[in-house]
Amino acid sequence: MILIIDDDPGIRGLLDVVLRRKGFECDLATDGAEAEKKLRIHDYDVILLDLMLPRLNGFEILRFLKAERRAMLERVIVVTAVAEVTLRDFDDQKFVWALLRKPFDLDGLIETVTECAENAIAQRSKKTSLHRWPAESLGG
Repeated sequence: MILIIDDDPGIRGLLDVVLRRKGFECDLATDGAEAEKKLRIHDYDVILLDLMLPRLNGFEILRFLKAERRAMLERVIVVTAVAEVTLRDFDDQKFVWALLRKPFDLDGLIETVTECAENAIAQRSKKTSLHRWPAESLGG
């Protein structure tokens, strides 16, 4: 599942339609406060995050993820028009998956989202497989 966080209804709608056509399930947030609520209760494979948001901005969302949901921080694709140096100052250890500049290339965005989602699914299956009981320990 992908969480699209953008206050621009045109961009949010475009991303939703394009990604659903590629087979992804999408959830939408119109501002940072709504996004934080969703991030507290759902585990997303990909988070598309605009930085310039009302109520809580994208940097506040990144700080929240870093403090509260660190594994999801690695699934963030920042989609922004903010200068790259601003993000580099925050993300000096390269915690986010990618940075895409607006205006973005849709094919490049789809490729980046697909790679990020595949990585999240692979990471989740590794964690799941680590907690499986060996078949012989189940008795029988």
